[in-house]
Amino acid sequence: MTASTVKVGILAKLLHNQGGNLSAEQQGVASRMIRFSDNDCATELYNEIGAENGLNQLFQELGMNSSHCNGHWAFTTTTAADQLRLLHEIFLNPGSTYLNQQSRQYLQSLMGQVTPSQAWGISAGSSRFYIKDG
Repeated sequence: MTASTVKVGILAKLLHNQGGNLSAEQQGVASRMIRFSDNDCATELYNEIGAENGLNQLFQELGMNSSHCNGHWAFTTTTAADQLRLLHEIFLNPGSTYLNQQSRQYLQSLMGQVTPSQAWGISAGSSRFYIKDG
């Protein structure tokens, strides 16, 4: 189960669909979803990307063959290898055809600014990290 880590995928799909150009409202919702792990915001953006079909489309487009949305974002399953594919697109693939540079930087920025209450686990011992815990 992905728990809240799937929120990164939701935002990646939205950024892909919008060519990296989010409205001010979408940016506010995305920020609350990633930085504060707001579930209502996740549901709003999940619906905007096409819900289950949209999220499964992201997985297909990025070759995340072991990831599946099962009726709602909260019931998504994945593997470590699939999550690494998504993180590779965000952090290690400047030539990505899926996410433009603006989108990659935006995701990195939000993941680097999570609220202290969300900085737990392995990130708690680090002064610099990018994260979306589940």
